[in-house]
Amino acid sequence: MNITHLSKYDKLGGAAIAAFRLHMALNKAGAQSAMVVDMKTCDDPSVHGPESLKGMFAARNSGHLDRLPLKFYARKEPLFHPAWARRRMNFPLLKNSDIINLHWTTGGFMSIGNIASLAKLGKPVVWTLHDMWAFTGGCHYAGECGKYKAACGACPQLGSSRAGDLSAKVFRRKKRAYADLNLHIVTPSGWLGNRVKDSALLSGRPVQIIPNGLDTGVFKPAEKNTARSVFNFPEDKKIILFGAAGGTSDKRKGFRYLFEAINRLKEIASGQKDYMLLIFGAGHSKGNERFPFETVFAGALSDEVSMSVLYSCADVFVLPSLGDNLPNTIMESMACGTPVAAFDVGGVPDMVEHMKNGFLAKYMDSEDLAQGIKWVLEDERRRQALGEAAREKALEDYSMDVLAKSYLTLYESITSDRPNRKV
Repeated sequence: MNITHLSKYDKLGGAAIAAFRLHMALNKAGAQSAMVVDMKTCDDPSVHGPESLKGMFAARNSGHLDRLPLKFYARKEPLFHPAWARRRMNFPLLKNSDIINLHWTTGGFMSIGNIASLAKLGKPVVWTLHDMWAFTGGCHYAGECGKYKAACGACPQLGSSRAGDLSAKVFRRKKRAYADLNLHIVTPSGWLGNRVKDSALLSGRPVQIIPNGLDTGVFKPAEKNTARSVFNFPEDKKIILFGAAGGTSDKRKGFRYLFEAINRLKEIASGQKDYMLLIFGAGHSKGNERFPFETVFAGALSDEVSMSVLYSCADVFVLPSLGDNLPNTIMESMACGTPVAAFDVGGVPDMVEHMKNGFLAKYMDSEDLAQGIKWVLEDERRRQALGEAAREKALEDYSMDVLAKSYLTLYESITSDRPNRKV
């Protein structure tokens, strides 16, 4: 079976990493999988990026062109894409594919018109949703806004009060674009699957819930003191880990709530001098001098082996995200046997089972998050049991073999016209 994946990036960002891991898992399982991207950073020959100067120029600048309509609005959310600038999509791989699998296609890679044009190929299209963009008027996470359930307009993320604004136009273009597509939806989490079911644009489409995956042979527990010696971290500290791939300024990742929880932890936990906060993905923060514990910024790590060792250094991984689908960081931490404390939001409850393999804090409640961190750290025997349960969950649900088998079953059901399970 020939599968072609379309993704803006190959390994930059959580959605791209998830798509790349799926691509690799399918090839390992014996399928013929290829990946077409706008920005190629890996050296894998089965990943195809632009090769001509014209193509590379377009890839680097199309994102800026796509966001031009936003200049007419007071607010310019970084995760809002109109996808209006149509580009030439002449990929021979698409014509030879049995299945076309879309992933994160915004940022100037594919316009809504490009997506519509896939219908001309007569191929089944699977769209793995990594956020809400496919069924909104342009935002990737709707937050408290429920307009995607009927029709977008007067978009709060644009600061707009006009019913016929950009979000309404994008919404209508998507409705026309999807009409002729043989489209099947995959969501990594039940939370996102339910948002699809509620949406006006995709509610009638077949939906399959298939979690993302990772290589559990790479992301695996390492002996803690050995892992810490690699990074020269102290053996006698309780290390609290936080990941900020987009830097600490990304409001959706909840850095503010981490800051509040850590300061509250100082008041409620004993042995504060034994605590250390470790932050990866960011090189600094304007407020880091105010943290009550020693704080180390590890910066961005470029390879999975190093990331695995870093997770093994930690006693708990904290993710105070305000909106997420199925975060790779939680999956990676669990695979490394490091329990997670996170807000009960989005797809996080699909992964973290409260007080079984981690701690789910009340949404946007820094006090409860601090209590959760304390609960994980204050009893070493319990912390180890949580870590073992987290690893077991990763092996059962997120391994590459499970991922490939689930997608191949879906692809085969589509190509043989067998019905798919709906949410």
